Amino acid sequence: MNAQFLTSGDRKKLLEELKEIYGIDNVDYLFIQTNKERIRAFSGSLGRDEILELDSMTRIELLGTYFAKPEYGARLSFDMTQILASKITKSFIELTAEQAKEWMRGNGLALASEKGIHVMHHGEDFLGVGYSDGEKLWNFVPKERRYRK
Repeated sequence: MNAQFLTSGDRKKLLEELKEIYGIDNVDYLFIQTNKERIRAFSGSLGRDEILELDSMTRIELLGTYFAKPEYGARLSFDMTQILASKITKSFIELTAEQAKEWMRGNGLALASEKGIHVMHHGEDFLGVGYSDGEKLWNFVPKERRYRK
């Protein structure tokens, strides 16, 4: 497996960042860091030892779901904003319908906000995360999830 399990120190740091940025108290995942500096989350019934044993018998390319990238703190993936929606309690930016359309087209928004990572939200929909430099929101919606013109 071209990935490593997060050490207890790295896991603790990640959980602290999730609490600080998103207000997420606890997630019960096994965290794996790939060589692309992405963190994947696994919630299956296999433990570390069982995964390593399985990997020794056959190559495991991917395990779990893309969770976050350790960029600007812990930048949640688009899918994880959906999965963890009920646990996210802060760093929201509510978008209008027009702003949500622009956002989902992959465009940044000229919106003044506090610097840092924010979760984009429109109605009941979570639209991924963005980074604010204080004046503009930078978009991280994956190309395959964007609206086409």
